[in-house]
Amino acid sequence: MVKLRNILSFGALAVLGCTNELPLSDLLNNTMTLKLLGTYESNDPYGWLNLPVDDVITTSGVASSDPAIGGGSDLVNYVLNASTGLSVRPNDLKFYIDIAEIRIARGQGKAPGQPIPEYWSQFAISRQLLCSDYATAEPGRILQNCADQNGSSKLHEFFNGGFTYPAVDIEHGNYNHLGIYFRRFVTAPAVGFLGNGTFINATAPERTMVATFDNRSVYGMDVASLLQNNYGEAAAEPRMFPLQRKDLKLFVEAGHEPYVLEVRVFVKNNMMVHILQPAGGNAAVTYVAPIDWNTNHAYRDLFNGERQGGSLLMTARTYQPAKSGAIQFSAPATAGEYFGVTEAATMLTTPNMVLPLAATRGTNTRITNLPPGNYNVYRLCDKTRCSNASTPGGCDQAAGQDGYPETVAFCGQYTVSSGTTTNVPLALCSSACP
Repeated sequence: MVKLRNILSFGALAVLGCTNELPLSDLLNNTMTLKLLGTYESNDPYGWLNLPVDDVITTSGVASSDPAIGGGSDLVNYVLNASTGLSVRPNDLKFYIDIAEIRIARGQGKAPGQPIPEYWSQFAISRQLLCSDYATAEPGRILQNCADQNGSSKLHEFFNGGFTYPAVDIEHGNYNHLGIYFRRFVTAPAVGFLGNGTFINATAPERTMVATFDNRSVYGMDVASLLQNNYGEAAAEPRMFPLQRKDLKLFVEAGHEPYVLEVRVFVKNNMMVHILQPAGGNAAVTYVAPIDWNTNHAYRDLFNGERQGGSLLMTARTYQPAKSGAIQFSAPATAGEYFGVTEAATMLTTPNMVLPLAATRGTNTRITNLPPGNYNVYRLCDKTRCSNASTPGGCDQAAGQDGYPETVAFCGQYTVSSGTTTNVPLALCSSACP
């Protein structure tokens, strides 16, 4: 035993070497932090803003309803009442989000017959449950799994700076393909109305629609099924399983310096009140889902069926906090606008259809955690939304604002250095977006 102990001691000293640092320490301690955000902004997000409303719902009634649903109906009052309507109480929104995993890869998609592990790096395979509360539609039962994961706190972090998604280190190098696998995306409230615009459940209107979340029934509507295809198309692959990008530039650092892989999904302040008419009759459901930022959603659309406009946008980037800089604007922009940056090789144009590499709310003046390099800087504004008069499947008619910043004003190209702040005069971003 003495001889064996001496041999083990000698082996340990040989591994430690002169620096007393284990050469395999990078396998024992992750250097990557995976942050998942539910905001347009990479830092300093807005609070909840009032919800825009599908423009078929007006104070005069519901357009194209037959028989007519008038302005004094339960439906219109529920959505548009200036003090109690759903549009003015976004803090009452509820989310129940079930994410299976996040994957990353170097290619443009798995080849037919290629084993999944050969293509995808399944580095974040822990299922994550995020929920506004743990109540269900089943008396005496709660969302126990979400409660065990502290899912309510996690959802708050998702909307306010991001939560840390359990993940392991991956091989260093360049990656361009990332996918988030959404199993469920339930929102509440969702309210049902009879053909004359009265509540189906007048006593408890917001307990009309029921969806399944983590094998339990909750009040709300699973909008993931409405987001699996772009409006008016039958996609060869779904849009939410996974929600993916294949054009990213994610550089994973070698060495021991901690870095962040930041993934952003534009959810907060990208929601609106929709109306859906099931096939036949004049009954309707109002629910909350992504806004019609890129296409029209008509009240009666028999050709496209029960599909809404809009979709969720996602992006991702990497940075090392210890080696990053910042951009500082000379003054804030208008509330509801954003500041954003892209890499110098990428230009945003109006209408903008992608998330900036990094962004902040317009009432903040600082974008942080930028790796050294050259950046195109923008002011991003919300000017229009799609009208129900648009051609189905298109967005050729405008109807006010919806919250999505589709208009960009170029501020110029600037260099960011590690540990420094680059100043940008607001005057160079135009006094107002075009």
